[in-house]
Amino acid sequence: MVSHKYKTLVATLEPKNNLRAFFVAGTFTFTFACAMVVLLCSFNANAQLYKWTDENGKVQYTDAMPPGATDRSHKIMRSDGMVNKEVDRAPTPEERRAAAIKADVDAKARTAREERERKDKALLATYSNLTDFDRVRDRAIAVVNGEIAAFGRQLTVFAERRVELGTQVETSGKKGPNAKLAADVVDADLSFASMSKLQTTRQKDRDELVKNYARERLQLVDLMAAQAANNPNGMIPSATTATTAKTAATAPTADPAKSKNKP
Repeated sequence: MVSHKYKTLVATLEPKNNLRAFFVAGTFTFTFACAMVVLLCSFNANAQLYKWTDENGKVQYTDAMPPGATDRSHKIMRSDGMVNKEVDRAPTPEERRAAAIKADVDAKARTAREERERKDKALLATYSNLTDFDRVRDRAIAVVNGEIAAFGRQLTVFAERRVELGTQVETSGKKGPNAKLAADVVDADLSFASMSKLQTTRQKDRDELVKNYARERLQLVDLMAAQAANNPNGMIPSATTATTAKTAATAPTADPAKSKNKP
């Protein structure tokens, strides 16, 4: 049997145990409630709204963009109304084509500008003054003029040969020229025409070469002037400067074989 003293002790301790259990349960409940509040606040803070305008001009608020409206401009907002991100509308096919054309034009312009800068640097690195440039230009043009003159001399030979063959044809009488003579006449005509074409091509090449050198000389004058302006203590081109260089650059070049021989 349980003694009276033991029952008295249990009765004394039981309220304290109940009170402790009450406080433990209350603490757990409060902690759990706080955690749920924080979780809900965090969820609400991370929730997003999409603000966009439909085809009727009406502003819509949705939790996601409808599949048929993803290409429209819209704002991604937090639940508190703050805007996280603004998304522009997708470009139309015409706008994409225009953008592609513009990008291509810009790329070509950039390439041309870089090529021009490269040539300018090479021009300044190659020629220290205009006298050097003129010497190189004159030598290059003289080479082409020499080829044109050689073609002219060869044309004279073909023309004389053609005249000689023509005389033989005239003296062949009613029988006419034999097969070999006729073949020689055709060969002489073809040779003259071929050589004449080569001479004409080289004359055009020479004319284009003169124009290119004239442009490069003008560019060199401008580059040297800019270089001198940026470096006042540097060397300034001697001989003809900017006042006379542009006139000299466009001066015609002598052509020793300007006239064209004909049979």
